[in-house]
Amino acid sequence: VFCEDQQGRIWIGSDDGGLSCFTPKEKSFVRYPSGEGAKMLSYHNVHALCVDDDKLWVGTYTGGINVLDMKNGHVKVYSSDNRHANLDDESAYSIYKDIAGDIWVGTMQGINLYNRTTDSFIRMQEVGVTTLDIDQDRQGLYWFCTQGRGIYQYNSATGTWKNYSYANEEHALC
Repeated sequence: VFCEDQQGRIWIGSDDGGLSCFTPKEKSFVRYPSGEGAKMLSYHNVHALCVDDDKLWVGTYTGGINVLDMKNGHVKVYSSDNRHANLDDESAYSIYKDIAGDIWVGTMQGINLYNRTTDSFIRMQEVGVTTLDIDQDRQGLYWFCTQGRGIYQYNSATGTWKNYSYANEEHALC
């Protein structure tokens, strides 16, 4: 996975290769190790990245969500083991910042919304499979692509969910 921050740096997350940052001006990479400590990622298997001002949200497989402060290098970890975080699973495969600045996280179990006030997650929808991608359209509808359960649409104005799943018929999700 890739993303670019406001300074033009390219952040690269890889499966079992961890997190790296490429600085085009210097044409150099900096690696961010995993392990224990305030400046270490919780796990080296990265599946999602999202820039949120001076923070980089990093979704890992079995290591929860890591939020890297890009100014000082400190990492905060959110996991399902931390009851206060209320995250529904240890594996985050998609992270999305919407037009209002809210952070959405898709895990191997469901869809979570980060609450900045309480510094925890709201479990929005249990889907029972991995949510691979998240987007928001011009009308403000949210779209969640899952592995094996089709696409979920969320209308925040009405609070309603709709699932589009495979059907072997014309005009259906293929």
